[in-house]
Amino acid sequence: MRLTIEDFTYINHQVQQIKATPTAELTDEVGLSHLLTKIQETPATEADVVQQAATVLTQLLDHPVFAAGNLATAVVATIAFLRASGYEITEHVPGFFIALTDQPLDATNVSSALAPALREIEAPNDAIHSVFTDEWVLATVKALAD
Repeated sequence: MRLTIEDFTYINHQVQQIKATPTAELTDEVGLSHLLTKIQETPATEADVVQQAATVLTQLLDHPVFAAGNLATAVVATIAFLRASGYEITEHVPGFFIALTDQPLDATNVSSALAPALREIEAPNDAIHSVFTDEWVLATVKALAD
């Protein structure tokens, strides 16, 4: 699955609408491009997908690229990336990501938390847009403080 700068910008825009805050500008396109380069290859195994999803989450939190909404954008982008790669998080509760982002974040910790919470699915054609139709994702976005 290839995510684009436009995908991340769309996710951030949707997050800002859900939170009823002004749209945030992309402030670090170079940093976002660097992240996209890290996850560019098509994953071959579940372990690769988990590692790449962990990279999406940790890199966006370690290196915020938007003026606002980075935490929720990172979480939603991680969910969308997993779905587009053929995996779904089985923990459909806002607390899963809140607890995950409350601990020291590195790719190893995130991978360890994500791996047992995944199941294979048929990847939807439009994972980026469809992620916003799930009530638990919307509840998670609302619950995350940025």
